[in-house]
Amino acid sequence: MLTVLSAGIDGGAGAGVMFELDSTADTASILLSGGWTVLTGINVMLFSLLHNPCSTTIYTIYKETNSWKWTMLSTFIPLVMGFAVTFFVAQIWYLIF
Repeated sequence: MLTVLSAGIDGGAGAGVMFELDSTADTASILLSGGWTVLTGINVMLFSLLHNPCSTTIYTIYKETNSWKWTMLSTFIPLVMGFAVTFFVAQIWYLIF
């Protein structure tokens, strides 16, 4: 969806609509025109792994612990961790390349 929005594709492909391109070169050109790089892809994958849990999980944590403190900690620690890891990966990337 991010690539659809950033590349300005509007021919039937919109929010929540999946489409298939004919070749990987087409996909690469869309990603590059949207400003995506290898670093962007790596950081999106890392952040997706590390960011806060879904709302159902957050609600379950609250119901199990009956504590807003633990619910907030369980929500914000992974979020901060996701930002920190992607920040440091980007800094190391810029040092190497």
